[in-house]
Amino acid sequence: MPNDPSRYRYRRYNQNKPLDEEEADIGDENPVIDAPLTSSSGLSVGSWLLIFAIIDNSTDIIIRPLPNGLPKTVIPSHYELFIDATHVEQNVFTGIVDIDLQINEMINEIILNSVDLNITKTEYQQKKTNSYLLDGSVEYDKVYEQVTIKFIQPINAGNGRLHMEFIGVINDQPQGFYRTKYKSQICAFTQFEPANARRAFPCFDEPSLKAKFTICIRAPKHLTTLSNMPIKSQQNDTDQACIHEFDTTPIIATYSVAYVIGAHDFVAIYAANNELIYRHD
Repeated sequence: MPNDPSRYRYRRYNQNKPLDEEEADIGDENPVIDAPLTSSSGLSVGSWLLIFAIIDNSTDIIIRPLPNGLPKTVIPSHYELFIDATHVEQNVFTGIVDIDLQINEMINEIILNSVDLNITKTEYQQKKTNSYLLDGSVEYDKVYEQVTIKFIQPINAGNGRLHMEFIGVINDQPQGFYRTKYKSQICAFTQFEPANARRAFPCFDEPSLKAKFTICIRAPKHLTTLSNMPIKSQQNDTDQACIHEFDTTPIIATYSVAYVIGAHDFVAIYAANNELIYRHD
């Protein structure tokens, strides 16, 4: 790391000013630092987040306002979620989610949560006119764990449906959609608390944005597949796979969604407060 203090630069993001107008050198006699910092550990007070980055042998200290959450102009009411986990042993899954939305005012973009998912297709259906906006552009924000979907035309206020297709990885850590071994067999579980549903499917992953969920899972035929609700129907898709459709949930938060795939004789799913969500034996 260079010793010349003039190579250290301070920047603060401000939505109303270009970055260049806010840049100051810490090596200056009177550097402009108007955001209160609490320590050298990289933490700040209030609504500021301190981030260090090393670029071209110089160190940038970047301060950005923490997100205030998702815009409340878009409210979800119902998710239809399809997860294809037939390749659970290969650590990969694909999915489709259709979200019924209430748009409170005309908007140019839809912002929701997504982490480590590759969204491959987006569509939006405006129900009043039954018109479709196709092939929306997708912008990922890894810092805020958000994704922004923009269509060529604006989205009118009213009811609509957002369609997304995506690819994800079944990880080995107990967050999102993860896998482990039980009696030498691979088992896959979900752990969406406190805010990890976004790792399994794009969603409005905030406790206040509750909705109903209709979940459908395609899984290896020899494994048991469970979710929050009783099974509505089962259909053999191939010799090796079965499609399980579950009853629609009541209105719940995204972190309450759960599904399990594995060789299980007994499964009990609990919330963080020890409330029994689902039991199978």
